Amino acid sequence: MSEMFNPVKETTKVSNDGFEWRPATFDDFLEELQHITAAIPDVCFFRGQRLSNSLLDSTFARNMKKQRGFDVTVRYPEYLLLNTAFQYKLAGNLLNYLDEVPILAPFLHNHIPGILIGSHKIDVLYQYHVHVQQEPSDPNLISYSSLGTNFLDFTYDRKVGIFFANQRRLPSDEGALFIIRQKALGKVFHGGDTPFQDILTLLRGEIAKPRDQGYSGVPRLPWPAAQVLPEKVKRQNALYIAQMDFRYDLEFSWKLLHQQTQDQVFVKLILPPETCEEVQQFLLAEGITEDFLFPQQSSR
Repeated sequence: MSEMFNPVKETTKVSNDGFEWRPATFDDFLEELQHITAAIPDVCFFRGQRLSNSLLDSTFARNMKKQRGFDVTVRYPEYLLLNTAFQYKLAGNLLNYLDEVPILAPFLHNHIPGILIGSHKIDVLYQYHVHVQQEPSDPNLISYSSLGTNFLDFTYDRKVGIFFANQRRLPSDEGALFIIRQKALGKVFHGGDTPFQDILTLLRGEIAKPRDQGYSGVPRLPWPAAQVLPEKVKRQNALYIAQMDFRYDLEFSWKLLHQQTQDQVFVKLILPPETCEEVQQFLLAEGITEDFLFPQQSSR
């Protein structure tokens, strides 16, 4: 899809750059969603954009902004977006932060052999990040995980994406469903036994080099050959995309990628205001409820 994709409904408003679509009604939203996914089968969806103007940043990236006194709802000023040294500084902050987690440091520096499931090593760094994403208030880790992770939650299930875009949304709020075309992301998929550990090892090597130019900060998609996933991750049909350049939110990164490739990487489909109850009834009829998506919580 080298050209920009067009909506099927004449009443759907499209932003000047073509990425953001505003259907007039929730029925129109569903029709546009069906239109997009029928044309682009290799898609995934962001989970959690209940405010359409929020930046697609990881918790770690937001906390880096807070530490520096910047508003997390807006992008860095241009002088920092263009600053390679700032890119390296933020990446170094991530690696230093992970080095302080006792269970992770040995794996970051290959001091101990990997843990095996069958013939496959377990990517401990990936498993840790998934756990913190799912259990951010784990009392056993809270002293280490207060900065969050550089993972963002995505799903292969459009209905799960809609659930999180509608969760705790006020009637006057616009939600948003980011629909990502995976093949347009380029060479970001990392498979194998320890893909996220390998990504971080590469990052450590990159920031040790002279800083005459920035490292490739495109978001990465790690997918270990063996994974230990809790039931709610399976029910949410989850996958995780790792933010690698903390100057850029993912939407901004993908727009830069579009400038290079002319491929439309994503569509940001807006949930109209005053549709919260209608969306909730749709999800209820589809069996997508909080009890279903969070089985551990519902059994407590």
